[in-house]
Amino acid sequence: MHCWEFFHSVRGRKIEWHWRALNKDGTVYGESRAPLKSSVEAFEDAARHGFDKELHEWYVSHGSEKPCVQNKRSA
Repeated sequence: MHCWEFFHSVRGRKIEWHWRALNKDGTVYGESRAPLKSSVEAFEDAARHGFDKELHEWYVSHGSEKPCVQNKRSA
């Protein structure tokens, strides 16, 4: 797995958090199944799906940004 992205979206007065894990080629390896209430919940949910903040490359971004794809390492 290349890296993990954590991002939020705003719906009215509600902020929803999401995560996605990407492969080196930019394809999605996994992602949150439902919106989460906070960044803490997003990190906790990602950890249940294999995320390790000490081991993996990760970014907090806007939903429209794709930092894992933009910062791809050469394999």
